[in-house]
Amino acid sequence: MTKRIVRSALALTCAALLAGCGSLGIRVAENDGGPVKVGVSAQKGSASNSEPTEEPVPDGFRKEVFSGDCPFEVSMVMPDNYRSSGGVTSLTVYTESFKKSDEKIVVDCKKSFDRSLNEARDSHMDYLLIKPESDMLLQNRYEIDGAAAGVFQAKLVKGEIYATSSDVQMVSTMYVGYADGSPWEVTVKGTSIWGDEARAKKHQTVIDHVSVDGHKLKTLDWKDM
Repeated sequence: MTKRIVRSALALTCAALLAGCGSLGIRVAENDGGPVKVGVSAQKGSASNSEPTEEPVPDGFRKEVFSGDCPFEVSMVMPDNYRSSGGVTSLTVYTESFKKSDEKIVVDCKKSFDRSLNEARDSHMDYLLIKPESDMLLQNRYEIDGAAAGVFQAKLVKGEIYATSSDVQMVSTMYVGYADGSPWEVTVKGTSIWGDEARAKKHQTVIDHVSVDGHKLKTLDWKDM
């Protein structure tokens, strides 16, 4: 019995020294009538079950949760120098200058009156471009957890509803799902003057980080202007 106690003490001392490395997992076991066993693993056993870390916020951006009337929680990132129109409504505008109507992020959440979730998504994407010179550069339509969603990058020529004074790039993501038995649609749209690559990339970063009720929406491999 005395020998077993000594062996246990030695094993625990070894374990304490090894644990100082931080990245080693230590297991000590003693069976009745058998030798003391010390197991060393590359990582502690609990490490594989750790909670996933939240997606980091890019430099120059802040995390933003949409505060308007909406049955979903909509989160994204927003450039640090963008201000919001404020108010508790279904629509919020974020921009560096409210004097520049073609350089903004618009977040909208409203009830849909289309017959299906896919129809609501498709009607938004299909009828955005009116003028033949406008161009849908990239798009992806998909389903996520029972909802319809879509993301796109487009060139809108001057005169389109979202291009009032110049040609613009628009990047947008959309989510259409049910809440309390009714279909609701969430859109996040970013417009920037065509050729303003720096601002265009800021708006693409916003679209890259949109989540609805914890579901991260898909993004695209954006085209250069």
